[in-house]
Amino acid sequence: PISLSGVVCPAPRIQNGRVTDPKPRYTYRDSVTFKCHRGFTLRGHRTSQCQGDRRWHPPVPVCEQ
Repeated sequence: PISLSGVVCPAPRIQNGRVTDPKPRYTYRDSVTFKCHRGFTLRGHRTSQCQGDRRWHPPVPVCEQ
């Protein structure tokens, strides 16, 4: 099996919102929680996890006014 220990995901970016507990780097299986700025509504999933292909799943949500 391929080792996924070296997998690093790019820091997720969300417009009009933020990651609640940001880290300097994200590795396989790390999860993040998103929060929208005041006046914006989160559309999508509030949490996302770093996958073996260096993508976030579920996809990073959007904050809508």
